[in-house]
Parts: sequence; C-alpha cells; structure tokens
Amino acid sequence: MSQVSRLRLDRIREPDGRRTTGRAFRLVYPSLVLFAGAVVAAAATTAVLLEPAPPGVPVPGPLVDHGLAPARALLHVGASAAVGFALLPILASPAPETPVNALYRRSLGLSAVASSFVALCAGVCVLLGAAELAVEAMVTTSSIDAYLAVSRTGQALAAMGALALMAAVAALAGRDLPRFLPRELCLLLSATPLLPLTLTGHGESSALHGLMMLSRGGHVVAAALWVGGLLATVTLLARRHTELAGALPRFSVIASCSVLVVALTGVLDAVVLLLGLPGGLDTDTLLSPYVLLCAAKLGCVGLLLALASVIRFRLLPQIRAGRRTAVLAWTTTELAVMGVLFGLAAVLSRTPVAG
Repeated sequence: MSQVSRLRLDRIREPDGRRTTGRAFRLVYPSLVLFAGAVVAAAATTAVLLEPAPPGVPVPGPLVDHGLAPARALLHVGASAAVGFALLPILASPAPETPVNALYRRSLGLSAVASSFVALCAGVCVLLGAAELAVEAMVTTSSIDAYLAVSRTGQALAAMGALALMAAVAALAGRDLPRFLPRELCLLLSATPLLPLTLTGHGESSALHGLMMLSRGGHVVAAALWVGGLLATVTLLARRHTELAGALPRFSVIASCSVLVVALTGVLDAVVLLLGLPGGLDTDTLLSPYVLLCAAKLGCVGLLLALASVIRFRLLPQIRAGRRTAVLAWTTTELAVMGVLFGLAAVLSRTPVAG
C-alpha cells in the first residue's frame, strides 16, 4: 500500500482501528430510527383516518393535510431529545463536583442542536397551520398574523419556538460556562418548550380544564424524560461500557417512574374527555378514531414495557459484569416503538373526541 493510501486510511480510522464513518453512523442511527418511526406512523395514520372533503368545500391541500401530524410528531421527538441530552450529564455523573468532560460538553451540545430543531419544527407547524386557515390562499405574513391572532395552538407553537431557542442558548452556555449555568438548570430549561401546547387542544372548555392541563404537563415531561433519556443514553454511552453500567440503572429508575406517569395521565385525560361528552358513551364513540388511537397508544406502552423489562432484568446484569450484550439492538427496537407512539400521539392531538 502506498504512503498516500495509508494516510487516507488513517484519516478515516479512529486510533483503535475502527472507521470513524461507522462510529458516526452508530451515533445517528438511534435518532434516525426514532424520528423515522414518528414520521412514518403519523403519515400512515393520517392517510388511513383522513376523510375526503365534501364536493365544493375548499381544502388547504395535501401538504397541509398530510404534513401537520408528522411535523407535530417531529416537534415532540425533538423536544424529547433536547431533554434527554440535557439529562445525560446527570445520569452519567450524578455527583455535583464531577468535572466537566468531553461527554458533558457533547451531550449539552446535542441538546442545543435538538432545541434548535424544535424551534425550526415549531415554525413549520405555524406555517402549515396558517395554510390550513387560509385554505386555498397563499400563505403571507398577514395570514400568519391572522393565524396567530385567532389560534391558541398557533400562539402555543410560537411560544414553544421561542422557548426552544432560549433552551438552545442555555445549553451552549451550560456547556461552556458550567459554573454560571449548572446542568440541572439546563435540564429544567430544556423542558420548558414542552409546556405551551399542554394549554391547548382537547379539553380547553372542560370544567376540569385546570386538572387536565396539569395532567397533560406531567404526561409530556415524563414522556420526554423517558424517550429522550433512552435516546441520549444509547447514542453516547452504548460503546462506553463502564459509564453505561453506571448510567443505565439510574435511567431505569427514571424510566419506571416516567412510564407510570405517562400511562396514568394518558388514561386520565381520555376518561375525563369521554365522560364529558354530551351524548355519553355509546358504541359509535367507543369505536371512534379517538378511542382506537388511545388503545393503540396503550398497546405501544405495553410493548415498550416488555422491551424495557428485557433490558432491565436480562441485559443490565450482564452489562454490570462487563460482558458484551445486544443492548444496542434492544434499545433501538424500543426507540422505534417510541417513535410510533409519538406519531400516534400527534394524530391523536388533531382527532376529535367524538365522531
């Protein structure tokens, strides 16, 4: 092999001989699976449930009809990723006096990237919402202003985008100035973009609106800790067996509490909304798309519990013992199901409770 060829080969290999391209792919692969699962589930479910408009009724177009749910799914997946990467420095090194290291900086840097992505998705959702309101008209600054003036969802999306940009700046500041912006504050700020949308949607006019908003806030934050924490852990620690053995048990506790909160608050919201229907519960309501989507979400949660139990009780003892495991394959499968769950949730947020 010539000297030039050796130099080129060295450039694409790590010091231990592995190719950097393979390592980079392993870093992005879990995220690709999660995001793709969300988009595919949202798009497919929308295509199945979308009913054609009556003749003569103007429609905004297929891009809006089929694009809003996937955009909302990406919005929430990105927000969860931002929370998860902000959480990882605490999982990997729980002691407050732990020095800042490369993992700390990389994790908060990725949290900033995810928060910036959330701001971008929020802007796309505002544009699609304005197009839906304008129907056949071209989207202009005036139509966007009109949408933000009359739509609480649009206002929440705008607030979400602003908070996401603030969280991105905070994550970068926490990465470079950890003494002035500790990791706990970065984690708290990373979760704030999740909250505005909990004030809108189903149940706005319910007598239990306050309770439902608290329940929904707990629902989205718990889901973000669960999904985002797993994504960050598998992305940055899957090949760091010593750190993984320390972080995974801590994440397991957070995940167990989070899935309990997600399940209870999700069921509570659905029950309150269904019992509050003027006509009560009947066969048509129980077989409505809203109820079927709720059942599908519960099925995904059950499948995730089964996958998580394998990781917790079968793989974790092997990881602690220093043995090689298939943890990357199992966690990636779990992330795929989580993506489907986010896609279903995005469609559910736009589905009427009755009919």
